[in-house]
Amino acid sequence: MQKVVGFIPDLTMLGKAVGCGIPVDSIVCLPVVMNMMDFKDPEWNRYKRVAHSGTWCANPLTSAAGVATLKILATGEPQKHANNMASRLREGIQSVMDKRGMSGCAYGSFSMFNVYFGECPLGDKCDRTVCLNANKVILPEITRQAIIDLALNGVHVSGRAGPSGLVSAAHSEDDIAKTIEAFDTSLATMF
Repeated sequence: MQKVVGFIPDLTMLGKAVGCGIPVDSIVCLPVVMNMMDFKDPEWNRYKRVAHSGTWCANPLTSAAGVATLKILATGEPQKHANNMASRLREGIQSVMDKRGMSGCAYGSFSMFNVYFGECPLGDKCDRTVCLNANKVILPEITRQAIIDLALNGVHVSGRAGPSGLVSAAHSEDDIAKTIEAFDTSLATMF
């Protein structure tokens, strides 16, 4: 994301994705920040050094998993695949909603998807990346029912403002087709 938006922060905290399933977290920062954690002379260590500790610090398994995962992620291919699958999912969900004459939209960027059930005055002015509908009214009972119906049809989503989730590099075209079908089945029982 930092590369996409062209912004490199001084400090970034990364979580479980770094280890590709192995419990790990990491600090990524500029050398000037990282050097503050270095052990040096006794006075520095006692009065100036920034202490850092953690459950998985210097663990060989998590370090190896992190290095291996980052080498794969550095190719950009997993992200590209996840983004493409999420785009297909958003398009498929929107198609189902349109077919059923439902008000609302599927929106999101990169590997994320969100579903909003309701009227939107923006219409074609919206690129469906970020919801800019300031008048959006979230109906908790509809969201709750959608999440339950989707679970009953084999799809786990989260969300308070509507069904939402993330698509990963592990999701296949078949997974996306089954998810779109589950949305269609769920919406048929809801509306």
